[in-house]
Amino acid sequence: MVIRTEQLRFLNTVIGSLFLALLIPALGVVSAFAQDDAPRKRVLVVFNNDSFTATQAKMDQALRATLKEALGVRIETYSEYVGDTRGGSDYEKEFVALIKRKYEGKKFDLIYGVTNSTLRILTRNRDELFPGTPIVLLSLDKRDLANVKPADDITGVTGEISFKPNLDLALAQNPGTKRVVLINGLAETDKYWTERAHNDFKEYESRVQFSDLTGLSIPEMRTALSTLPPDTIVFFVTCVRDAAGNVYESPEYLRQVSTASTAPIYGTTEAQLGMGIVGGRLVSFESLGRAGGEAGLRILEGESTGAIAPHAIPPDLIFDGRQLDKWNISENSLPEGSIVRFKQPSVWDEYKWYAIGLLAVLIAETILIALLLYLRIRRRQAEAQAASISERLGDIVSNVPGIVWETRSDPVSKTRKTTFISDYVQRMLGYSPEEWMNQPPGFGFERVVPEDRDKAKRESELVVESGREGVSEFRWMTKDGRIRWVQNYLSPLVDHDSQVVGLRGVAIDITDRKTAEEHAREAEEKDKAILSAIPDLMFIQTLDGVYLDYHATDPTALFVPPETFIGKNLRDVLPPNLADRFFECIERADDGGAPQILEYQLEILDERRWYEARMVRTGDKILSMVRDITDRVRALEELLRSEERFGKAFRSSPQPMSITTIADGRYIDVNESFLAVSGYTREEIIGHTTMKLGAWKTHGDRAEFITAIQEHGSVVNLETEFRAKNGSIRRLLTSAERLEIGGENCLLVASSDITERYAAQQAISESESRFRNMADTAPVMIWVADSDRRATYVNKQLLDFTGDTFEKTLADGLEGYIHQDDGEESVGAWLDAFQRHVPFEIECRLRRHDGEYRWVICTGTPRTSDDGEFLGFIGTAIDITERKKSERDLRQAHDELSQLKTQLEAENVYLQEELRQDQTFGDMVGQSSAIKYVLFKIGQVARTDSTVLVMGETGTGKELVARAVHEGSERKERPLIKVNCAALSSTLIESELFGHERGAFTGAAGRRLGRFELANTGTLLLDEIGELPLDLQAKLLRVLQDGEFERVGGTKTIKTDVRLIAATNRDLKKAVDEGKFREDLWYRLNVFPITTPPLRDRRDDIPLLTEHFARTFARRLGKDLTAVSPDTLRALESYSWPGNVRELANVIERAIINLRGSVLRVQEDFRIREAETLATSVKTLDDMERDHIVSVLEDLDWQIGGPGGAARILGINPSTLRTRMIKLGIQRPTRFSSTTTSEV
Repeated sequence: MVIRTEQLRFLNTVIGSLFLALLIPALGVVSAFAQDDAPRKRVLVVFNNDSFTATQAKMDQALRATLKEALGVRIETYSEYVGDTRGGSDYEKEFVALIKRKYEGKKFDLIYGVTNSTLRILTRNRDELFPGTPIVLLSLDKRDLANVKPADDITGVTGEISFKPNLDLALAQNPGTKRVVLINGLAETDKYWTERAHNDFKEYESRVQFSDLTGLSIPEMRTALSTLPPDTIVFFVTCVRDAAGNVYESPEYLRQVSTASTAPIYGTTEAQLGMGIVGGRLVSFESLGRAGGEAGLRILEGESTGAIAPHAIPPDLIFDGRQLDKWNISENSLPEGSIVRFKQPSVWDEYKWYAIGLLAVLIAETILIALLLYLRIRRRQAEAQAASISERLGDIVSNVPGIVWETRSDPVSKTRKTTFISDYVQRMLGYSPEEWMNQPPGFGFERVVPEDRDKAKRESELVVESGREGVSEFRWMTKDGRIRWVQNYLSPLVDHDSQVVGLRGVAIDITDRKTAEEHAREAEEKDKAILSAIPDLMFIQTLDGVYLDYHATDPTALFVPPETFIGKNLRDVLPPNLADRFFECIERADDGGAPQILEYQLEILDERRWYEARMVRTGDKILSMVRDITDRVRALEELLRSEERFGKAFRSSPQPMSITTIADGRYIDVNESFLAVSGYTREEIIGHTTMKLGAWKTHGDRAEFITAIQEHGSVVNLETEFRAKNGSIRRLLTSAERLEIGGENCLLVASSDITERYAAQQAISESESRFRNMADTAPVMIWVADSDRRATYVNKQLLDFTGDTFEKTLADGLEGYIHQDDGEESVGAWLDAFQRHVPFEIECRLRRHDGEYRWVICTGTPRTSDDGEFLGFIGTAIDITERKKSERDLRQAHDELSQLKTQLEAENVYLQEELRQDQTFGDMVGQSSAIKYVLFKIGQVARTDSTVLVMGETGTGKELVARAVHEGSERKERPLIKVNCAALSSTLIESELFGHERGAFTGAAGRRLGRFELANTGTLLLDEIGELPLDLQAKLLRVLQDGEFERVGGTKTIKTDVRLIAATNRDLKKAVDEGKFREDLWYRLNVFPITTPPLRDRRDDIPLLTEHFARTFARRLGKDLTAVSPDTLRALESYSWPGNVRELANVIERAIINLRGSVLRVQEDFRIREAETLATSVKTLDDMERDHIVSVLEDLDWQIGGPGGAARILGINPSTLRTRMIKLGIQRPTRFSSTTTSEV
């Protein structure tokens, strides 16, 4: 019947396949013709990464499937991948260029952008790529909808990932949770979602403990998950990259690590389902693709994006049935509407179609039953007969006191399965026959105890292989765990070919028999053990003296061998006299029943030995126990001889000895030494008790002494006190032992008089106690060492210092605490002092209990005995750390003071030189736009520490600019140090700048600080920097770069903090081009240039300068000055002043010297000077104006208007300035990028 059903199914399958094979091509042809005529729509899907990831593949398939559902429209779908993980604007340009080339001439009706990053790229380049084409955003993150604006012809569909609802669900399903572990990676997307999860979980931090497993590789993560506590749940966030740089698909990573977890795992997306998570509210990529396709169809059908609001699709309640079963989570506890996937099918689900098919077969077979009814009638008689036989057989089997069973071998698997078992199995093992029959093959062997299992299997296989019957004994475990001994009778079961196809047999419970055998064996072993432990000889005899049995641990100890006396009468074995004595004892034992004791001698193995026989009647027999007492007899004889010797030793012993009774302390005997110590006569003490004589101070002292004797049997060297006849107390070192005299318990006491020694020890102990009290209260650490350098004593202060025990400190000695840098020198001095027996003093560092090393001064003095013998050392250790620190601070302060003194002396010399110099004009005077611009530049740079380069002609006030910068800076409290590089020779300028050491060159009698050291924390002005030699320019560059230098002739690197101002009247740029000035130094100096204008460019300031200089020189020269004549002012203003302000000052000073009256008049003829000046000058007024305007514009980066513009500095309107620039042909030069190798 089965064959027919399979054939029918095969036929149906073939027919169906042929039908589909014919139908599908036909539909394809019709569809092809229909689509050729249908209008076309083009759709482009732009993914951010490779679309072959599992998650994006699901979304792509759902999206394409939904778009294909459009009726009457042929939709062509294209896919592209931005690959934004590579990043960079260059890559974006390449991507845009690629899309333009690839789809040139094609117009798209709809664009999908997958993820927000892809949307940003599409919107930035929309006009260039797809102008006017609507865009639909597909994203997992609902917050990405904030970037979607329908007004821009953009709409969006997103998932709704939220960690909080899933955590609520997880906590509800796992109510005992105390810990939540988050799995996350280190990629940027991992960090983003991890931050989202942490934000969602903040409100739960008071309820559960959170921790992260971040960036672990797969083996590391499996190890971490396998050791989680039972009250934990795991939340899988995402893991794209681990700490080792490995990149994964997040679901695949989850699949590989989840199997090791000892706690349930929850997630957020459908892609994670089936990879190890329990489930939850999951974002479905398939649903996202389907929703995106539906929105796209609406747009393709003509709806605007404004009519399709951006929206998020809710997550689905989906769970993994396998994980629910694994973590014992009931489906009934799931929220309403939950979907359970990967559900383990029930037996009905798995086999219902088989059952239906079987039912159909049964119905068909029922029809055939009628044809077989007549056969049933004919078989009834045979069945009735078989039933009768079976009933009788059943009665026989049920009455068998054991389990009757049968097993048959499966021809394929060769395993044997039970085919019959009697009801006795329930009585013996607790299983019903039905329970046993339903067990898998081999269940009988599984219930055999492991120790017997292999043996039972071998014996069973031997019956199968040999075809002969057998018997096996083993232990079976019952259903309730008890052990039953079984004797299993095995018989092979053969088929008609005489092949063994199984076994049948009977298993008999022999537990009671085995228990009895075990008890008998244990009793026998116990009796043997008892007998083996008895050293005596034992004999069993009849009342007539015939030997029946014996026991002897050593048969050679018998008088004759056993085979000689067993069965014989003792008169035939023992000597006649001894035999008679034995018969007398046997007769008395037979009459009275009391044990009889007989001591006798026999010569055995050529040695005469003593024996003691104890005879007792037992029934109609005599039991004799014979013990060898030779050693006891000999010991007694030796005791008698010893007592005689003891008496002699007792009387002649120089130690006080006594014998007293234990009960009352009555003296039985004392020796002469005892009488001498006690002061009593023998008559006064013998027969009297110790308490009556007052030998003990109290009854308690004697009672304590007797208790010690009774507990230990004796005492040795116990100190006791004894009161003599004269009342004095003697201290004795006493030993005592119990002995029996005449049946009375006594004490033998021997003592040594240690009264004088005890007094000496007491005196020593008191002395040592006083020393220890003094040492422990002394405010220093004290130690004592013997002649072998071993520490024998340390006081409390030293123990408190080390923090160790007394024993450990003695074992380590002070050497164990010395700093390793001080060890060699300190230990060497210590050993030297010990060898020479002289005092020593050492300063070293010792480790304190808290690990800090403290400076101590350790002293030691030799100790000697009264006769001059060297006994060792005694010494002290005093903590001098604070003193050392004070000395170090004092030295440091002294060094700093010396350095400060030297610097102040050098500054004093410098300042005196400054005062001696001409300070003719010390303030910047002027109101012209040129001087205002200079002041503006000074205000910009003064409060910074930037390097300033002051450029200008001679006499224009470059030094005044430097001083103004210094006075406006944070360093104004420190000096402004000046160096004129042109005034010093090349051999002296290095020493002037950097200083020199003593002996650095001829004439260097001492150390001299250079200007860089003097200007430390201040300002250094290098005037005429253009005159600095090239070799020194390199050293100056190092100071500017690193802030460090060395003195001439020195090796120590000196750090300096100097603000540098350089001044020059040379064109340094030209000097660089000519190779006379280092280019890298030029860039270092030209950080903030300030150009001082010549006096001819600031003629408006000449009256102010004239008045300032006139008043200054008049006051200095003691002249009365009231005014300056107008002619003089006009003459001064008309002169070009090639010497600038300095020349003007000199002219005014000469005029003041020649002053007659109170009105200043200059007598010099400026026309001659002007002619000379004009003869050397070729610049026109326009040239000068042009140069000045260009200079201001360059300084302000060509800014014309505004508060900081050139027009404001020049004092004109911006429009006027632009007109002048056009007239003078001033144009902003074109900028070119340039690179230099120097550090600017």
